[in-house]
Amino acid sequence: MLDTNIIIDLFKGDLQISAVLDLHKKVYVPVTVLGELYLGAYRSPHLQNKLKQIKNFLLRCIILNIDNHTAENYAVIKTALLNKGNPIPENDIWIAAIAT
Repeated sequence: MLDTNIIIDLFKGDLQISAVLDLHKKVYVPVTVLGELYLGAYRSPHLQNKLKQIKNFLLRCIILNIDNHTAENYAVIKTALLNKGNPIPENDIWIAAIAT
């Protein structure tokens, strides 16, 4: 499962990431990561190029969606973080919830 930073580095031409991904036919991407990628594209002055890059990348991806199990994981993770006084960005909590 890939997070946004790894995919951005891949898009920038990171050969190590590319080599590892070449070992896999499919990669898993949380829907929240996809949203962050699209946000980056729409904020870029190179919108069409970024959208094409995302579309091509998605050909080898399985998108992981949020379901009831994920929503409950989100609540458990966020509660634990709030109780510790250690909040993190919302999308990172959703990514962690999908991963568990």
